[in-house]
Amino acid sequence: MKLPALLSASVLALAVSGSAIADPWAPHGNLVFTQPTGVVGANDTVNGFMKFTLDSDSQAIDLTQSYTFDPPDDWASVTSYYVSVGFGCDDTFSGGCKGANGSPYRFDFDYSDGGHPKVQNASLKLNPGESITFNAFIMTPNVPAVPAGTYYVYRYVVWGNLTGTRLDPVLDLDGNPTYDDDGNQIFSEVGTEKYFDIAATCWSNVSGCTSDQIFSRTVLAVPEPETYGMLLAGLGLIGFISRRRKTEQV
Repeated sequence: MKLPALLSASVLALAVSGSAIADPWAPHGNLVFTQPTGVVGANDTVNGFMKFTLDSDSQAIDLTQSYTFDPPDDWASVTSYYVSVGFGCDDTFSGGCKGANGSPYRFDFDYSDGGHPKVQNASLKLNPGESITFNAFIMTPNVPAVPAGTYYVYRYVVWGNLTGTRLDPVLDLDGNPTYDDDGNQIFSEVGTEKYFDIAATCWSNVSGCTSDQIFSRTVLAVPEPETYGMLLAGLGLIGFISRRRKTEQV
């Protein structure tokens, strides 16, 4: 199955490498929208606030220190470890991250102090069971008035990233493992990188998603000019009646 594209707040249009994992060395948690539903006007900017919580049995995240827990089994060393966020272009606000290409909204990460830097800041420290709330994205109208309807965001993810060296077996010309004089298999260290999900919402509206893992906003229709005219006429009539009653009471 082809997965939707992803945007990363640190590396735009990042391709996902590696696979989702839940090994003992990998922190894991939960990611939800704090206000998953709501109603907005046709010209309103939409913010997507999220809450990221580490599971009670997860490794802690402490980006102020070097990588301290055991690396994956086939790795020799870890040289860097950081956390980032990504947005799955599986939404109807921006039409799949099309930006200004005729979509109702433009998608932007929130780069302010209250946005994604709270998650991928080098000073991040999060213990099991602790949470952090941040504004994940900003949807800005691309058109004078967004068409009425309900718009959705599905996939958002907090990633972990490891860089380091992996042990690869050295093979002979026939593809067989090689050994030293003492009978030990020979390995070489190869630079490698791994992305893995720490917490994520859903790919589209799939079963197993909780209601707070899907973000939606219902956009109200802009009243037609005739409606404004009727409203003004109604207010004028009310004012006339009110003034007439006051005159009659004098």
